[in-house]
Amino acid sequence: MDAQQFAPTYVNVTPANINDLSDALQMPIESGVTYVFDKGYCDYNWWHHIDQAGSIFVTRLKKNASVVCIGKLSEPEHGVVSDEVIRFNKKNLNTKRPNHYFGQDVRRIRVSRDSDKSDLILVTNDFKRSAQEIAALYKQRWQIELFFKWVKQHLKLKYYFGCSENAVRLQIYSALLAFLLLHAYRRQSAATSSIYEFATHLAYSLFERPAALLKADERRRDQAQLRVAMGSLQL
Repeated sequence: MDAQQFAPTYVNVTPANINDLSDALQMPIESGVTYVFDKGYCDYNWWHHIDQAGSIFVTRLKKNASVVCIGKLSEPEHGVVSDEVIRFNKKNLNTKRPNHYFGQDVRRIRVSRDSDKSDLILVTNDFKRSAQEIAALYKQRWQIELFFKWVKQHLKLKYYFGCSENAVRLQIYSALLAFLLLHAYRRQSAATSSIYEFATHLAYSLFERPAALLKADERRRDQAQLRVAMGSLQL
């Protein structure tokens, strides 16, 4: 999901027994993009693939990750407990696959939370942004949860019209297509209201011609009358 546009860029519906990471491994990686995801997508080789593609990743590091601290990158600041350079300490993963990130430096940032929850431990290959910027990027990941909530509430995904796999897929993709059409039309209209307010207004004015079309019709009528007037003048 594009956090700036608040719109999905990649969608795939899989059975419940398929791990999200398995689908992410098949997702095309774009160069120069920052990918933010939670610790459910923990795969060092996939992170290495993102790094080799010229992209940035920001995610959470598991507590049992075998790493060694190389040194400090910056001093603690507001909300940031530590900012360090670390290196993965295992040549092979638990699945007996080689760890392609072994021997390479990554960045570990520990972020405190206001609640009683434990600190967030973030890991990234971005050494240019500040620690607070990295923490803010991970905070934006919550927007995808808000997107799911919005789609379920406003695009009829609380109840399904059919129970077969094909029926469920059709309803989900129809809702996503409706959201994308609304999003594209809202951007084209340069509307400043929220997408919910825009959709509500569109529902009530569905059979009304937009003001831009009405003005275009008026211009065409004026031009037609002018041509008729000039034609009669020539006669």
